[in-house]
Amino acid sequence: MWFSKFKTHPYFIKLQSFLFLDYLGRFYYRIGLKIFVYVLKYSLDIKSIYVRHSFAKDAWIPWISDIDLTVVIDQMSSEIEIKFLKKFTLIHKILKIPFPFIEHVDIFNQEELKLNFLYDDPLLNGYVSDWKLLKGNEVRRKIVAHHQENTFGLRVQHWAVFMPLLFRDKFDNRMYVRKYYKFFEKFLCFGPEYNLENLGCLLNKARGSNFLMNNPEDFVLKSYYYSINILGNAFKRQNNLLAQATRFKFVDTDVDFGGAFLKEIGVFTESLAGMKNLIRSVFVDPGTIQNNKYRIWIIVDNHIKEKEFIDLFKRVKINAGSFIREGIYPYVFFENTLNFLLMNRWFWPFEYDHLRRHAHFIYGEKLFRENNRPSDSSLLEMSYKYGFLLKYRLRNVMNYTKEELQKFLWSVLNRRLFLEKMYITTTPKELINAYVDLLPSKETGWVSSFLSNQKVSKSDFYSRMRTILELDSFIKFPVGDKVFLSLN
Repeated sequence: MWFSKFKTHPYFIKLQSFLFLDYLGRFYYRIGLKIFVYVLKYSLDIKSIYVRHSFAKDAWIPWISDIDLTVVIDQMSSEIEIKFLKKFTLIHKILKIPFPFIEHVDIFNQEELKLNFLYDDPLLNGYVSDWKLLKGNEVRRKIVAHHQENTFGLRVQHWAVFMPLLFRDKFDNRMYVRKYYKFFEKFLCFGPEYNLENLGCLLNKARGSNFLMNNPEDFVLKSYYYSINILGNAFKRQNNLLAQATRFKFVDTDVDFGGAFLKEIGVFTESLAGMKNLIRSVFVDPGTIQNNKYRIWIIVDNHIKEKEFIDLFKRVKINAGSFIREGIYPYVFFENTLNFLLMNRWFWPFEYDHLRRHAHFIYGEKLFRENNRPSDSSLLEMSYKYGFLLKYRLRNVMNYTKEELQKFLWSVLNRRLFLEKMYITTTPKELINAYVDLLPSKETGWVSSFLSNQKVSKSDFYSRMRTILELDSFIKFPVGDKVFLSLN
């Protein structure tokens, strides 16, 4: 959110009650959006411009909400598109000075959007469903309705982004909880069989208080408890738990957590004494190419009560202080919720194989069983769809930091090794070792230069990544009896 240092202060929120300021804010937003769209339309070759999320649904709040846009372009060559992206980035940076609320702009080409409708994917269908056309031609086809359980996988994956908030925030009195409300309300779209009443009541109270609450921690932790309950119940409805052994290969690497870290984890686990009867398992893993940091997992019993869960979570938050200061945030899940995470991966297809091979158990049961792994066909399908998402994320390259460029590179190389060489790599060490051994030296040399912090231009980075993403291995491969064909 823009203006983040000040806009969520309680006194700033109260200004919304002044009718004049509300009207002024709405006028400011609409004028800013019109100017932004006008400049884009007449400065660049753009096919369509959409607004999405809260602004598209007229559920935005002046002075607080961001405006999120999607721009659709024609298919371009690498050389032409990088020139387009440079000009677009410059325009966006200039217009964000007077209009800082125009925060996120995604760029697709029209051919890429066909994937959403051609493969009837719930992730992408959900993404395009709330777009509102501002300028240009309507490029979407009819949105296909999906069974609600297809979208649960999207919700469970968001915890990787959301969990740090639960540990970082201090939950001071009269805290503005709208960011939590917006996350938890996504669970209300599912049917009454998932017991949404308790979560709905909590969200109604937050909305009725204008998102300023006297006891925000109580609201957040209760909402968290009921949300992961919903996901746990969804897992019990799944019938795809049993899968055949994989035909993919792995890179053998030793994981050294370090004696100091394991000793600290042991002390942390002992600090939960008296509550261990609520815990099924505590384990750690060395981090993935998605997040190259140790991760701590605390898996609780599926039948834990609300008060027991909240007390346990607070104990974890207090005693994990040294880890939190280092950016290591524990994941606290029900066992059923963890299983759902492992079986429904929309952004990271290899979580199950990563944890099965690299999890180090500190306390309780070893939870991963070979016969519960996802099928190879589902891994292939999701890797292909993720390749599509990588293409559109590559267009943000001009705004990426060096760390973000590195994560993007790892994601691309990970998918290439998987689709071309049938190797599953889940840690940076595995990835680099396999890449050097299995792919051409002229390519690995550039990767080594990049990872050794030698200066690489973003234009060169864009061109190399796009070349890889347009290889046959990314755009044409069999899944079961089907063949996924190029959209290029």
